[in-house]
Amino acid sequence: VLKGPQGTLFGAGTLAGAVRIISNKPDPTGVDYKFAADVGSTSGELRQRYKAMFNAPLSDSVAFRMSASISDEEGWVSNTGIGMSPSNNYSSTALKAAIGWQVNDQFTADFTYLYQDNESDDGGTINPDLGENTRSNFKQEKVEVEISKYNMTLAYDLDFATLTSSTNFSKTDPLQDTDLSAILGGAFPWGVVREDKSESFVQEIRMVSSADSKFDWVLGAYLQDREVVEN
Repeated sequence: VLKGPQGTLFGAGTLAGAVRIISNKPDPTGVDYKFAADVGSTSGELRQRYKAMFNAPLSDSVAFRMSASISDEEGWVSNTGIGMSPSNNYSSTALKAAIGWQVNDQFTADFTYLYQDNESDDGGTINPDLGENTRSNFKQEKVEVEISKYNMTLAYDLDFATLTSSTNFSKTDPLQDTDLSAILGGAFPWGVVREDKSESFVQEIRMVSSADSKFDWVLGAYLQDREVVEN
């Protein structure tokens, strides 16, 4: 956890700081797997969450690792305007697949694909004047976000420093359906649908000193090309 700005080390979007999460890489030393399930109920509504991970060596230097999760959660809010209870149901599907290759003692190559699809049927804000956990809208305030990411990271140990190249491509397809009637006091139904698709390419090259010295240094370059289509 680092205070911002951290643009030099972690790229754009880190003016406030960065929380870095380092996930496990593919392990060529053996097979490993895990499974977890979370099932619960709130006010009679069912919550289901399932997670799984599988790691397998493909050779002495190459391994494959995959993790996936599925969530299906019934909500707790009643929307009297559309006659739906519960209305804020939520579902999520996520997949991460990676191949790690230890080319030699100095060179490593990692390839990662990530996919995530989150969907909420309605908003979670309520109006206490209508009753407990109750809201009223003329339509569902649906939100759906679909994300795909591809990454290739190459790292070479130069003894005095580590040279790293990170190539990334991501595609985001969001959908947001919003009821704006309250702005005009509910005089008439008024809403908006936004679908701001975007594609982003990021190339980063950096060299970080690794010698046993009191002087540490970082040298690198960062390129981002992002296109947004607003609907």
